[in-house]
Amino acid sequence: MTYKLPHGAIVLDEDWSNLIDTEEWPRRPDRPVGMPIIIGRHSRPDPLKWPSRGEVLRVYPADGKRYRVRILGAGDYLAEKYAELPRNWDMLPFAWDGIAEFLSTLDFYVYFHDPSWSEAFGRTILEALAVGLVVILPPHFEPLFGDAAVYTISAHVERVISRFTEDTELYRAQGGRARRFVESFHAATLYPERIERVIRRFAATPARKPTSRIIPPLPVRNVLFMSSNGIGVGHVAQQLAIAQRLPPDLKPAFATMSYSMKAAVEAGFQAHFLPHHGMLDATPDDWNNTLAEEVFELVAHVRPTVFAYDATAVFEGVTRALAMYPSVFKIWVRRPLWREEQRVFLQFSHCFDAIIEPGELAQDFDHGPTAAFRKEVLIVPPVLQLDPGERMQREDARLALGISDDATVVAVQLGSGANYDMAEVRRRLIEEVLRRPDTLVLEIRSPIASNMAGSETLGLRHRIVSLFPSYRYSRAFDASISAAGYNAFHEQVLGGIPTLFVPNEANDMDLQVNRARWAELTGHGWLLRRDFDLPLAPRHIERLLDRSERAGVTKRCAAIDWTNGAAIIARYLADHARMVRTDWDVTKA
Repeated sequence: MTYKLPHGAIVLDEDWSNLIDTEEWPRRPDRPVGMPIIIGRHSRPDPLKWPSRGEVLRVYPADGKRYRVRILGAGDYLAEKYAELPRNWDMLPFAWDGIAEFLSTLDFYVYFHDPSWSEAFGRTILEALAVGLVVILPPHFEPLFGDAAVYTISAHVERVISRFTEDTELYRAQGGRARRFVESFHAATLYPERIERVIRRFAATPARKPTSRIIPPLPVRNVLFMSSNGIGVGHVAQQLAIAQRLPPDLKPAFATMSYSMKAAVEAGFQAHFLPHHGMLDATPDDWNNTLAEEVFELVAHVRPTVFAYDATAVFEGVTRALAMYPSVFKIWVRRPLWREEQRVFLQFSHCFDAIIEPGELAQDFDHGPTAAFRKEVLIVPPVLQLDPGERMQREDARLALGISDDATVVAVQLGSGANYDMAEVRRRLIEEVLRRPDTLVLEIRSPIASNMAGSETLGLRHRIVSLFPSYRYSRAFDASISAAGYNAFHEQVLGGIPTLFVPNEANDMDLQVNRARWAELTGHGWLLRRDFDLPLAPRHIERLLDRSERAGVTKRCAAIDWTNGAAIIARYLADHARMVRTDWDVTKA
């Protein structure tokens, strides 16, 4: 494929190859090869990154007396590819850190892959060269790494290893050559020199006359956001936060199992409703079959370049449909603080090209199933639909809500009540607030509340309103009583709103109680548990309404250093919507 450059464009007569920070990849200890000889390799767990069944034992011999084969990035896929694995193979799971230490234990780095695989560059090879290993590769890598590596066919790998094992000086010299190659051509210190050359090139180029030709805009591409059937508006609100920050040339569309779909519609986006089997009284198997067809048709209709899935639960109907679209970049946005029984969904991680975890202020209190995988995901700061600075000023918000300046306003947001009965705790807490004559309770009902049961006001100073997003008006509030769902919790804390958190502790929810406990122990809010602390409601409300207590919470919340993770995710989606994949064999697409 050829591309026509814009008029006046300048192309450098050099390639910018991969760079590596050599300080993070120290030279391995200078030691002679022992016995058994340690051959190693590391790569992502992909069967195509391994040689064919017919040549694997030529490259990684099964002779346990002479060789140990040490593998970083092993897994069940190897047994599936080769049926039986040699006993002298040390199988280690894939990891993102500790690689330099792993490489330092090897004598030789040997990397051969399947004939059908096309390696874009060979970053793992570069890392092995950086630590000064003798690296053995198939000949097609020679244009990339020159004399820094040694090249041979699979049948001659053992012969090459013997040659270097028997000649200590040859072995030492090859390792030094590998290290110097990286320092000369791939060290991160070369980056400033590259930029300087570009600056000098532009400085030396005569100024061109303005041209009336305009570079044509990028074609519009679609991003499909899909979310599950949360009991609130959290998943859709989080996706709206991202969608509203995408560049104009990316067009979002929504698919959701939640009745909060209307939030996306009201924001002006195309939206599709996919009912959950719980709403249909359908069996999971039948429902997943239908869901697979619906998602398949929806992707065919929207034709997205990026599919962003926001949920804890991953359904087989979704993954089966996505498997039919290998060219779509698939992202799973999953929040932390999982319960142990939700671990089952981790088995679907491989169905996505990337996993993003919105940050959690209470991260230190997260010991759930996803905590062990943080190094394998992109973690961004907490995500909010609105930045705290985008909220209405206090005077304007109170005017819009019809609230007098002298009232002490307590906002109450305890969720839809769809899976966790808050009726009694709601009544008790509101009554305690209203005991103070200067208070006004502004109860904000969930936009997807299924009925108005329990909607009666408890006095003249108790008002029930529907606001979405209510956060826009939150500067009008002096304090809040709120559930501790992801969105609400981070809005209250990052907005500096003194809040009594009443976590929803239903079994199908995340561990809201851990968020609220973090707030209580760090002075960023208070915790009241429905089933344990209700008799203490008067004491909690007394603290909530104490002006000095509220000022302390607000001050501590204001000290949190934060940027909106929604903007980072939006940039990530935009980058991948324009990315040209080089890890596929285009002739077989």
